[in-house]
Amino acid sequence: MYWAGPRCFLSTMRHYDFNTIKFLEEKYSWNVYDPIQLVSEAQKRSKDEPLLGPNGIIRKTCLKYVKESDLIVAYYGPIWDSGTAIEVEYAAQLRKPILAWSDSSVIVGETFEKNKVVDGKEIDQLYIRALPFNAMEVVFDKFIRLADLSTRLAEKDLAEILNKEAIKLLNEKNSNA
Repeated sequence: MYWAGPRCFLSTMRHYDFNTIKFLEEKYSWNVYDPIQLVSEAQKRSKDEPLLGPNGIIRKTCLKYVKESDLIVAYYGPIWDSGTAIEVEYAAQLRKPILAWSDSSVIVGETFEKNKVVDGKEIDQLYIRALPFNAMEVVFDKFIRLADLSTRLAEKDLAEILNKEAIKLLNEKNSNA
């Protein structure tokens, strides 16, 4: 599983994502490729290579692990960035399943109810759908809009939802192969 999205640049979101990744790895046995960690390790090994640019460590490392992954999990929200768009497009070209998610109540100018807290019973009732917001999103196989329930979903609950939907996507891919 490749973890895509710009949330790593904001410390509170990075902490949330780190804990979600930890749950995915420890509870659900996923091998999650975290680009921040991977780029940091690659940078230590390749001190003489440029960090940025078409042959830079960031681009080479991220695309390498997109290619190696079985599935892409991409954050899509108001802080969507070009790096995530490149990762998602590359995954689409490789025909990798793409599971997009957002915990934001504002996506492409739309506003939805927020501050609703999810309890354990509501998780199974989460309405999961693919929503084409613009031309970029048509590559998503599934989009999960968590703001329909809560902007404060616990990391373990996000991991549970992502695990469940990732397994469904991989099973669909395998049955269509």
